[in-house]
Amino acid sequence: MNEHKPDWGWIAGGAMMLLVGGVSLWKAWLAFLYHVPVYSKGPSWMSPWQALVAGVLCLGLGLFSIIRAVPTKTEK
Repeated sequence: MNEHKPDWGWIAGGAMMLLVGGVSLWKAWLAFLYHVPVYSKGPSWMSPWQALVAGVLCLGLGLFSIIRAVPTKTEK
């Protein structure tokens, strides 16, 4: 196996987590701006602070996944 090929599964998963985190932060920003809870499909809702924490965690997990997937040169 070539060690210098990127792991596309991790990159795709990281990109999806970045997207989810970005949308969550955008919804949290709008909720803070208009002083309303964050609604999604169905009867569920989140506090803006919960959406902010969830967005930051998703962004962090997405960044970790992408950084882990990018190969680094190691000396042997």
